Amino acid sequence: MASPARDTSATSAQPVRTTLAVIARVKSLHCAFFAINVAEVMRPLPIVSLASMPPFVLGLSVIRGAPRPWPTPARCWAMTLAPPR
Repeated sequence: MASPARDTSATSAQPVRTTLAVIARVKSLHCAFFAINVAEVMRPLPIVSLASMPPFVLGLSVIRGAPRPWPTPARCWAMTLAPPR
C-alpha cells in the first residue's frame, strides 16, 4: 500500500523556535513563566504562621535549614478573583 503524498510547499528552511514555560495556578488564574527565568520549583513545605506579618506573607518555612518568609501570590497581587462564569 502506498503512503499518501505529502505537501512540502509550506515548509521553510527556518528552524522551529520553541519556548518552554512553567505553568502555575493562583486560585482560578493560570500563569506561565518562561522556564529560563525559573531558578527552582519546590514541593509544598510546612508553613508556620506568625503574628505581625505583612498580609501577603503566610508565614515562615524552613528552606535548606534557614527560615524564609512564604509569600502567597494571591495576596501579593491583591487578588480577589470572582468565580469563572
